[in-house]
Amino acid sequence: MEAPREISDLNTLLPCPCGKVPTELHLVDNGQGFKWANASGDCCGEWMIEFRTEYYKLDSPAAMNLAFHAWNAALRASAHEAELAKLREENERLKFMLNQFKSSGARIPIGDCSNFVSVEELLSEKDKSND
Repeated sequence: MEAPREISDLNTLLPCPCGKVPTELHLVDNGQGFKWANASGDCCGEWMIEFRTEYYKLDSPAAMNLAFHAWNAALRASAHEAELAKLREENERLKFMLNQFKSSGARIPIGDCSNFVSVEELLSEKDKSND
């Protein structure tokens, strides 16, 4: 197997999907007998890649080189796709909250708070205005 190039031979880490460029990678064993490990950037801590360690110790320069190459080779969603994923997640969270509110039977104050309507009534009025 060809030895990985030294990090100093490379320009920089590629950006994380969060949009920031990490200044370093954190390596963590993932419990597979030191054959595989995870690397995450110091930017957000939410995205990580799995890479083969070739059984190098995680605190070795060789393991860091392997992680560096794996990080830069990993496929990333475009910024647009990442934003869409966040919006979908938020949408699902809001749907869940709305369903919880509906099932509670709570009523929503309207206008000067003298009238109250249920979520179903409010949504049916919205549907009528869209027709």
